[in-house]
Amino acid sequence: MKFRYRSEEEMKDSGVEWIGKIPKDWDSMKIKYISPIGRGASPRPIDDEKYFNDNGEYAWTRIADVSVSGKYLLETKQRMSELGSSFSVKLEPDSLFISIAGTVGKPCITKIKACIHDGFIYFHNLKEEYVDFLYNIFSVGECYAGLGKLGTQLNLNRETIGNICIPNPNNNTKQKITSFLSEKTTQFDFIISKKEALIQKLEEAKKSLISEVVTGKVRVVKTFDGYELVERKKEEMKDSGVEWIGDIPKEWWLKKLKYISDIYRGAILRPVDEPTYFDENGMWRYLNISDATKCDKYLEDGGIGLSELGSKKSERVEAGNLILTASATIGKPLINNINICIHDGFIAFKNFKVNRDFLYYVLTNKSIYENMGKSNTQKNIYLDEVKNIYIAQPSVEEQKIIVKYIEERWLLVDSSIVNIKTQIQKLKEAKQSLISEAVTGKIEILD
Repeated sequence: MKFRYRSEEEMKDSGVEWIGKIPKDWDSMKIKYISPIGRGASPRPIDDEKYFNDNGEYAWTRIADVSVSGKYLLETKQRMSELGSSFSVKLEPDSLFISIAGTVGKPCITKIKACIHDGFIYFHNLKEEYVDFLYNIFSVGECYAGLGKLGTQLNLNRETIGNICIPNPNNNTKQKITSFLSEKTTQFDFIISKKEALIQKLEEAKKSLISEVVTGKVRVVKTFDGYELVERKKEEMKDSGVEWIGDIPKEWWLKKLKYISDIYRGAILRPVDEPTYFDENGMWRYLNISDATKCDKYLEDGGIGLSELGSKKSERVEAGNLILTASATIGKPLINNINICIHDGFIAFKNFKVNRDFLYYVLTNKSIYENMGKSNTQKNIYLDEVKNIYIAQPSVEEQKIIVKYIEERWLLVDSSIVNIKTQIQKLKEAKQSLISEAVTGKIEILD
């Protein structure tokens, strides 16, 4: 389908800031005059087993289900019993609803029979021609202008949604816009998904490369213009006896971490909200798991400032050491470039008898942690488990060469990933812009 940009002479002021100008034959209307708006409901207590049944007629929709869905809700992790659904709000297929908690403002069209809780609002008996049209308007987010920041800080409820003013062309035009955007957004999404898959392949290639190099499956050879990899012959290898490591070169050693580094678990502040423990201008930062998972190899900032007293109550880790997450997101290593204090969700490595960066790359291998720890509500790994991890250790000189090679390769791969992410962001912005121009009439969809 083709389109053209309308001229200024074809437009009029809508009187609504987020909409701007609309075609002269369009009008604008508050959503509450298009459809009654309802709110979801939950059975109480929500964790009572009698409200759920794996074979129930209606799916139970949580914020997490919508957050990972695209335009359509196709499945959920739980289903409701007949009793449970009687205490909730039932939606039939092709119903439009919006999250007002968690990922606030995200629209979704259910393709299954679903129940929604009070973290969602829905449109009752919405006419067919409005379902996709409204979805497209909400998906851009411009209509939420003045209601807060899209994502988590929007203040949405039945009243605020109902008072949002939207462009309202005739039904034939709505259908044209819906068909056009369905075609174009599918094209955008296809290209974006291909680029995201390429990023995933590059990330997997990084992991595979590290695993092969730090366990000695390949030898890193320095050349006059860089490095090259040479696969080791079978007769050069020996069985390590450790499943995740496999065969290693005969001249490499197998050592437990406790013999190559001092290893400590962090200490949590008690009570955690004691004001005298904190000072935003303090020399030490109190690290949390979210700061650790957001950074790449190096931790440059983050955490909460601690007072001298607070830092003494926790576990100090001076800049230049190695940290491992041991709770929630387990097995994420990082090198702290700032002075930090860690709670008991972290394990620190100090006083290395091995190249620190070599150890960092070894610890990025998730296979190490597969059989560790216990999981109740979240998985934790124990200090003794970490101390008894075996690693393959080459000579000091070979460790340095391996680190240098990995860093050079990572730099190239990461540069490619950044470039692809930039392309994806531009595609998403172009997609949003096209949707906005279509639903506000800046462009005319041609037959």
